[in-house]
Amino acid sequence: MIGIAGLNILVFHTGVYRTVKDWDLLARPPFRAQLAAVVSALSWMGVIVAGRFLAY
Repeated sequence: MIGIAGLNILVFHTGVYRTVKDWDLLARPPFRAQLAAVVSALSWMGVIVAGRFLAY
C-alpha cells in the first residue's frame, strides 16, 4: 500500500502537476488530478487499516 501511494505521488508530480499553473483557469481540477487524489486517499486509508490489523 505504501508502494502504491509512493508510485501515485511519483506519477502525479512527473505528469499532471506540471500544469498546475493553468488550473486557476479551469472550473474544476483536471480528471487526472482528481484521480490521483482519490488513489492517494484510498491507498493511505489502506495503509492505516492494514497497520491496525497487523496485530491480528
